[in-house]
Amino acid sequence: MATRFYSGTAEQIVSVIEAVVLYGKPAGIEFVEDFCDIPRDTAEAALNLSVELGFLTRVNSEFDRLNHFCQLFITSSENQKAAVLRIQLESYEPFIRFRERLVVTGRADTSAKQVKSLLDIDEHWEKVKDTLVSLGTYSHALSSLGGGVIRTTETCPEDALLLLVSGCQERVTAELKIREHIGDTNVDSLSREDVITPLISALVVASNHGEARSAVLFAGNAIDSFLNDYGSRVEVSVSDKTGINAKIDELKKNGKMPTKISFVGKYLGHVRNGADHGIDHEITASWQIRELTGLEYVSVACSFIKICLHFMNGGRPEL
Repeated sequence: MATRFYSGTAEQIVSVIEAVVLYGKPAGIEFVEDFCDIPRDTAEAALNLSVELGFLTRVNSEFDRLNHFCQLFITSSENQKAAVLRIQLESYEPFIRFRERLVVTGRADTSAKQVKSLLDIDEHWEKVKDTLVSLGTYSHALSSLGGGVIRTTETCPEDALLLLVSGCQERVTAELKIREHIGDTNVDSLSREDVITPLISALVVASNHGEARSAVLFAGNAIDSFLNDYGSRVEVSVSDKTGINAKIDELKKNGKMPTKISFVGKYLGHVRNGADHGIDHEITASWQIRELTGLEYVSVACSFIKICLHFMNGGRPEL
């Protein structure tokens, strides 16, 4: 039985992984297609190739992060993204075989044909070549010398690991700031996966890379998840309500969130909607998110979590 091979470009792989990480929960092909602005079949192939590379996992028709390695794609550093991909390529058999044959034959066409035969791949050899060359050149494992000539590079996985260490340190620093803002006790009572990790990603992209819209979407996901948890603690179910504002309205209606705190949360809800909903029909345009707004949003999100928990635990009212 022939081996299924999913074709695509490295840029598409990175894009769909970023989309799934940003979504914060299992994502369907429709969301990824929309977010990345690529055709459905391209999105599906890129998602499946991401599964083959060990970044994502597929459950029925949805895709989710397989591990926290994917978080390191949340950066504007192309070198860091390349390093993450390079590490995974070292365990991807089609690429390993392709690189081995490339050293022997010196020709990408011949190497792709041989890999197709060795692994009994069902895809046409040209798509196999294009995909593996794209993955290899993006990750700096291969280099293009022009005229269609491809060669292996002298850089090694250890070089990529050094870049990843830098990316991890960036996230450690961001986590320390989040813990300082919210408070260690509060942080330890929250879901790391659903609340703390997206806040870390939000602070990384806002403070080090100026990606304000992404910062708002990450932190907004964290607040959405926090409100579900907060609702459970105060015995008001809000998980069936869509969006931050609707959840806050339900909590306020049941007397579990005073007006002034709710308005802090409504700021988070409306800015998130502005970042996420495209064209605003009231003004017939989409909202641009300023770099400073991205930073402020993460700060307000942390403050909102802290004051909600403080209020819930019977502390003095504070804003």
